[in-house]
Amino acid sequence: MLLPAEWSRAQRARLARAGLALETEAYLSLRLVSALCCAVVGVMVGLAIKRVDLQAWAAVAAAFGLFGVDWFVDTRGRANGALLRRQWPHFLHRLRLCLLAGMSLERALSTLADDPDMERGAAFGRQLGEVVREIRAGVSCESALARWGELAQAEEVMALAAAAERSRALGLPLTAGLARQASMARDRLRQEYLGWANGLPARLSLCAMFFFLPAILIIVLLPSVLSFLRSAW
Repeated sequence: MLLPAEWSRAQRARLARAGLALETEAYLSLRLVSALCCAVVGVMVGLAIKRVDLQAWAAVAAAFGLFGVDWFVDTRGRANGALLRRQWPHFLHRLRLCLLAGMSLERALSTLADDPDMERGAAFGRQLGEVVREIRAGVSCESALARWGELAQAEEVMALAAAAERSRALGLPLTAGLARQASMARDRLRQEYLGWANGLPARLSLCAMFFFLPAILIIVLLPSVLSFLRSAW
């Protein structure tokens, strides 16, 4: 199947962010199968409720199946990005400890990738494992980190790759830069949590209004309605 190279590259990056080891052709096949299955279900539903416009039901169901796969991939990619941001400060701290212990950057990344604690964040562990596999295959550590940052669209990873490249070029230790980046990552994460907490009262107010407003209206208006109905008008 001939596909535009730029489009294929963008789709592979989306799948990589979602943690799915699929080729672009397999992803397109999955979308088509999902659209076909949903179209069949739409026709069956239309027949069950005795609708005449079965083509419209099939078209709507097929569109739902087609874009449902995209929604799943994008949602999973955003979840993996949020997981990376949550684990990034702790990862930088542990990486700095490995470097202070005398390890090279390559050895430190390999040690952290083999750590059982990485299983808690499976997506983060898989991405880090891919970086280590590229390093073992002969790719430079800076290039592997930069590719990780491009695929994940994570500024934190790109900053680490740039800091590692500057450190190697100037012959300076990376530990001080890691400490600053870890502090900045914690501050960004704290701001995200504060923003979520500040928006919580408004969300709770909407939920409370949705559940309590009908009951309040019944309590307030029911006596007046009953008095009106009982009156001799």
